[in-house]
Amino acid sequence: MLAGPLLLATLAETLLLRILARAGIYMFRTGAPSWLQALYRGLIFLGETSFYLATLLVTALLLVLAYALWRHPIGRGRLLALQALILLGLSFSFLLGTPAPAWSLLYLGVSASLVGTATLSLWERTGSGWRSATALALALSWAAFYYTKATSPAQR
Repeated sequence: MLAGPLLLATLAETLLLRILARAGIYMFRTGAPSWLQALYRGLIFLGETSFYLATLLVTALLLVLAYALWRHPIGRGRLLALQALILLGLSFSFLLGTPAPAWSLLYLGVSASLVGTATLSLWERTGSGWRSATALALALSWAAFYYTKATSPAQR
């Protein structure tokens, strides 16, 4: 129920805010008509709105998934639910101020453990084949992401 709107909000945010906003920097150097600039600002506003909607939807989706995994644990379901709730708590704590480097590393650690646990659960449940290869590719891509994100706070 939440996954469809989340997908649409994420796609709109990606297309309108991230791609169009960056392209607009180069589009308007030569002096575009005012109607085009107004259209551009309106689309960027829709992209920003989609970003905030996606943030709310992913929070709701994580809460629903954590509840479902806790009530009906499958394999590592309760561990995944606990990790998701800790991750949400840490995310909300970032609203209170700029986190210290150690707090950022804790967030990355919990997030990496959540992705790792989910990937391991997927790997075990699918056996061999393309799904296992997908789980491995997911783990490797997230490992690269976590390495780059953890390097800066660890050096402070």
